[in-house]
Amino acid sequence: MSIKKLRSVTGMPVVMCASAWKASGENWDSSIEILKQKGMDKSVSLDSRDAETVFVGVYVHHDGRRAGVVKMCCETDFVANTPEFREMANGIAMHICVTDTMDNLSDQLFVIGEKETIGSMIKTFSAKTGEKITISSTFKV
Repeated sequence: MSIKKLRSVTGMPVVMCASAWKASGENWDSSIEILKQKGMDKSVSLDSRDAETVFVGVYVHHDGRRAGVVKMCCETDFVANTPEFREMANGIAMHICVTDTMDNLSDQLFVIGEKETIGSMIKTFSAKTGEKITISSTFKV
């Protein structure tokens, strides 16, 4: 394993990957955990910034009888237009469509993979892009 592979897997900046790699004693799992924590710390520092660029993620269930919609905001259209941001928004819309409750959405395990919560997924993406990312509104039809 190397810094290059750590960067490609996490999407974090090279400098952060190198720092985490050294701090972990070149241990892969520890490096990932350090980067997650750094990402969370970085996303907290973005809370005071405005996120006004909007992308609406939509998912219509295959039976056509229900749908989920999420309005996601970020700081720039550069991030809003990336395939990763749009995929995340559409995935969250699918999550909204197929789950029974929308209470505490950010604390719910994401239905695809069920490995992380929606809130941590957004914070991780926020740390990768360096922008504040929020869910402005949601609804289910």
